[in-house]
Amino acid sequence: AGIYITLYGSDEKDLNENPLFDQKLILCTRTQKMEEVSVNCYNILADKFLFSSSLYGVEKQYSTFEYRSKKVLSELEYYSTDFLCLQEVDNYEKFYKKELEKLNYSTLFIEKARKGRYFFFSGVGSVLGYKQNLYELLDSEKIIYDNLDENIDNTRIEGLFGLFK
Repeated sequence: AGIYITLYGSDEKDLNENPLFDQKLILCTRTQKMEEVSVNCYNILADKFLFSSSLYGVEKQYSTFEYRSKKVLSELEYYSTDFLCLQEVDNYEKFYKKELEKLNYSTLFIEKARKGRYFFFSGVGSVLGYKQNLYELLDSEKIIYDNLDENIDNTRIEGLFGLFK
């Protein structure tokens, strides 16, 4: 048996016609022996990274945590996918953990390596979430990858892995 993954938040046609996107999506044909799994992946732009709203071209009214966090939660609730992969998450303990629990997600969090450009940004990381009524977490591992280039001091990236039943 295999797994059929549905990615939400991406449009196959838009990605395949985008000249800047050099990889084409490969669609698997669904068979009767496959279980469907849905995944939602977002970079939610940590509040700590918006010390200057002009930095990312975000209009001031949209750059507040209160505004963005409610929009993110409404999207996650609307799609109600089996798994979540969220990057640039801050306010995890104070906000996202309990709000995601209300949406029936159990979550794992890993903080970014406090090195290089992320040295001053404590509490920013990634979240792996899963529907607690559908899946059982058998094992997990949190990894900070080694530098990809020994000459660059800010390439450390965090990773979360989960084994589910």
